[in-house]
Amino acid sequence: MLKLKSLKYLCLLFLVVATSAGCRYKDGPVVSLKSPESRLFNKWTVADDDFNARPSNTYGQYWDIRTDSTVMVDVNGNLATYKSDLSDDKKGLTVEQDNGITLNGDKVTYKILKLTNRKLRLGVQLSFLTFEINFVR
Repeated sequence: MLKLKSLKYLCLLFLVVATSAGCRYKDGPVVSLKSPESRLFNKWTVADDDFNARPSNTYGQYWDIRTDSTVMVDVNGNLATYKSDLSDDKKGLTVEQDNGITLNGDKVTYKILKLTNRKLRLGVQLSFLTFEINFVR
């Protein structure tokens, strides 16, 4: 009986710790067995952004976020390479022009708002505008 009671308390403690640890991201999973890096480093297809009036190719058709600190972006059929840096708290991705096409300035920091195995949402502030870009895998 004592072992069963201890097991119940241990399970309850685990649930409290797991749910109170929360999520790094506003709309991310509460608990994930995969690290943020293993979810982020993938090929992402641009689903949409906040500006319906913007050309759909402003951010390219896909972003390939790689472990070697680069992002390959397909813009109008041309591949552009950017340097990338994931912040220490895993809440920001800085993308810097490496060669070729500029992606809204030479250096832009995107806030990671949602990061699951299948969805990524980045927020960015450019001048006076703040908007989000949604990606799917």
